[in-house]
Amino acid sequence: MIRPSRLVVHCVMAAISLAACAGSVHAFDLTFGVEASLHDSQAGRHIFGVRDGASNAVDPYDRPEPPPAPADYLWLAFTMPEYDGPLANAWREEYRDPGAIVDDNSEVWHVVVATDAAPGDLVLACDFDLMGGVYFSLRYLGPPYGEIEMPVPGTLVVPLTGSEFEFWLELIYQGEVDAGATSWGGVKALFR
Repeated sequence: MIRPSRLVVHCVMAAISLAACAGSVHAFDLTFGVEASLHDSQAGRHIFGVRDGASNAVDPYDRPEPPPAPADYLWLAFTMPEYDGPLANAWREEYRDPGAIVDDNSEVWHVVVATDAAPGDLVLACDFDLMGGVYFSLRYLGPPYGEIEMPVPGTLVVPLTGSEFEFWLELIYQGEVDAGATSWGGVKALFR
């Protein structure tokens, strides 16, 4: 008897920091950690986000993901759009330029999961610790739902129908928290 497989992916937003910049340039870091586990297998911690100094191509903040083991494996990787380099297009850490997300209000990461386990329930459990600085939302894009808002925190069950599964995570930028100075009178006026 084949028992259903359950894949659990945990997303933990590790850090958000807002840096002061001159002029209209926005600089901030949003870092998310993704962990995957299936039965006794784990894919380890993977990181994605936006980071000051990163680019939308390969940069010093991106780390490659090694290929999967020959057997009994669970493998997760991000892929970069339009990558044409000497390494496989599989990344353990994949950061993007914060300016790109501010310009068009979103950034999308392609995620590939591969396993040699039997098909079954894929459980995506995403937990985010919002520390302040930037307003954002995260959307899951993929089968069978198409596009669905990932609640903060949230869990999503997806049928795993084969040895490979792909989905996208869209980070939507909704603006920065106003950190300007306000007088005590200005604060009191908010409650009148």
